Amino acid sequence: MIYGAVFDTNEKSREYIRKWLISFLIKENMEMDMLWFSKEVSEGTIAKYVDKIHLALISIDCEYGSEVGKNLYKLNPSCRICYYRSIVCDVIPLLSSRPIGFYIWQNGEEEFAQIISMIIKEISTAKDIFRYETKKGLYLIPIRNILYMQSDLKYVQIHKVNGTQEKIFAKLTQVEEKLNNCFVRIHKSYIVNRDYVSFIDKKEHMAVLCNGEHIPISEAQYEKAMEKLRNNRITEV
Repeated sequence: MIYGAVFDTNEKSREYIRKWLISFLIKENMEMDMLWFSKEVSEGTIAKYVDKIHLALISIDCEYGSEVGKNLYKLNPSCRICYYRSIVCDVIPLLSSRPIGFYIWQNGEEEFAQIISMIIKEISTAKDIFRYETKKGLYLIPIRNILYMQSDLKYVQIHKVNGTQEKIFAKLTQVEEKLNNCFVRIHKSYIVNRDYVSFIDKKEHMAVLCNGEHIPISEAQYEKAMEKLRNNRITEV
């Protein structure tokens, strides 16, 4: 499932967004879970929801829009941002939040649909997002949010940096095939994001993560895992 958010204090433009999104999703036979923010939001409010947002549509007709984009990008660089406005404006000040799209209301529904389609395609193929599809749905999780993965019978438990978890109906070997080299298999039941491994407890054969968790490294995986971890300048103590 793709999760989106709309930040717009103008009721009329929100209704256009809602109508055009529904039309687009029906046409493409897609689902998208949307959050709607109709008032100015603080960085704290954004932080509460930011890990769920893949796509943000932000109005800059209101003054706070560009600040929302900067906060979103700071808290989650994997979030794809699209700004929109009723009139042409200078986009240079907005580039600090790395927007992937920009829309002017005068251009109509067709161009809006093209921009949304482009952003969704980019999200679905992005190298900084873990993508896995099952019969129960599509999972899109920013790699920077994943601490480690753990086999749990018929499921893979994804442990996130913020302490939350997500279950995928799959085998760990199936998920491993979809991962990039940020991840290291250290045990038949564990794959870790090596960016979050602080050091290796050589005596206990444990990977110690940045949050203090200890993940076992199996004898069978030790040498292969250590070769990859050493490349990331992770030390053994």
